[in-house]
Amino acid sequence: MSTLELPDHEQKREANLDRLYELREELKIVAESDIDYAQYAQNALETLRQEGYDV
Repeated sequence: MSTLELPDHEQKREANLDRLYELREELKIVAESDIDYAQYAQNALETLRQEGYDV
């Protein structure tokens, strides 16, 4: 493994974060609603913020 290569679990984590970021506008809409899944969307947005994404 080269020094720039991430382990598989880190690559998957990065891919998952990137996918969440792609869905950020939809997540914002859901997070601001009063549906059952709003808290999950809020959590996803908070995770992105904590990881340094601009949401």
